[in-house]
Amino acid sequence: MDENGKITKKVQTKVEKVGLFGLKMVLHTLMSSEKTSMARASQEDVAEGGAFLLCAEDQARLATLSSPSRRTAFLGVREALAAISSKWPALLTYQHGRPMLPQGFVSFSHGGTHAVAAFHPSMAVGVDVEGPRSQLSRIAQKFLHPEELAYLATLQTQNTPAADWALRVSWGIKEAVYKAAGQTGLTFAEDIRITQWPEPTPSQGLAVGWAQSGTHQYRVHVEALQRPDGEVDCIVLALQWPKVLHITLTGAESSGKTTLLADLLQELPAIPISETARDYLTQHGRTYDIEDLVNIHTQQAQSALDAHAKAIAQGRTCVIQDTDHLNMGIWAQEVFGQVPNALEDAPPLANLYIMCAPDIPWAPDPLRKNPLDRDRIFLLHQRAVERTGIPAYLVMGERAQRVEAVLVILRQEGFEF
Repeated sequence: MDENGKITKKVQTKVEKVGLFGLKMVLHTLMSSEKTSMARASQEDVAEGGAFLLCAEDQARLATLSSPSRRTAFLGVREALAAISSKWPALLTYQHGRPMLPQGFVSFSHGGTHAVAAFHPSMAVGVDVEGPRSQLSRIAQKFLHPEELAYLATLQTQNTPAADWALRVSWGIKEAVYKAAGQTGLTFAEDIRITQWPEPTPSQGLAVGWAQSGTHQYRVHVEALQRPDGEVDCIVLALQWPKVLHITLTGAESSGKTTLLADLLQELPAIPISETARDYLTQHGRTYDIEDLVNIHTQQAQSALDAHAKAIAQGRTCVIQDTDHLNMGIWAQEVFGQVPNALEDAPPLANLYIMCAPDIPWAPDPLRKNPLDRDRIFLLHQRAVERTGIPAYLVMGERAQRVEAVLVILRQEGFEF
């Protein structure tokens, strides 16, 4: 930020790629020399590039901060968020103190010499930064469950530094899960439990653990970051892990979606959702109107909910769906020149999109009509998926190549099967 109050992104930031189906996390190093005399950024500043606006509530809050260090930390988390998207600081709203965006989930924190912002398009996320805190040992019995205290006691008999680090990690986990849960009244000791501890020593890189609150499970990531003074900051991120992962296959007609679904069922513990449009038109005939497309979407959405419940009941870890409302919306626009609100406003149910390239021969079928137009239709699907913000991957080639590509994608994203 410069003397004129312009907020810029010329800061020390580090973008973390953790996978996890669209998670974006940015670390910002808070510099004591940063200027914090910002009054207000203007629309002209944004147009100059690299700048961002604060929302009205944040502008008001910033005006109340007189301490340079508090202003630096306050702006640091917004700088980190702007590194993900320069538009988002201006779009923030707050519900009971929890930051909200129009789409997806956001969390931020600052402590020690670091600020961090995290975003996920479909799963709740919480993040916490903790510098050295000697007082945690005095209040441990207030925020840790007896079983968690017992674990720390075993570390204390072996290695005091490890116990001190684990204590700081445990506080960070409780804070991060509390933010992700977004539920007031949760008690740290009873309502948020650490079910698998991360590595109990401050090591470079990410250490993974698990926590639980109510019926929700959270995947926990812990990172130790060195500070200029030789101390270490603890960064803890908690991501609400889906009980059932929803994978949607999408793309133009005759691009291998149905075949890929059948092949993936041989590799993954999945519940399938077949192409509802094909089932519907086979039953009702090939003459249809725009209301039929809405009916197809309604049945499709219900099938997804039913498959989710079935997967939980059977201990399956994912649902794979052949097309969704995006296909219906493109279909409606192409045939009828309009997209019904029911399709336009439908929230995406997918945690992950797999886009099937139209690089295989078109196969004739009574319900297919575009043998020469698949590339254009594919681009429409690509743009529709991009607008959702849900992570998407392209697969192409022969059947075996596509299956292996999906399995590699899932492993990279942190999905175990």
